[in-house]
Amino acid sequence: MWHSSCAQPPSETDGEITFVNAENYSVKTATVATIGGQARNSKNTLTAKWLDANCGDVKPFAAPAAKK
Repeated sequence: MWHSSCAQPPSETDGEITFVNAENYSVKTATVATIGGQARNSKNTLTAKWLDANCGDVKPFAAPAAKK
């Protein structure tokens, strides 16, 4: 489990990762953010499954450069 806070926009997030087994996991998050002076609630659930080590022609994702 984790908790994170951000200044812009003001927000608080609680999250939890559950590893079902060596090939499956889920991530749950709950966020409260203040946008335009109003509190906004968001809940998300992600489930993932390992498919195979061979991705064929698919290349790894390149993360964008960090902003300065």
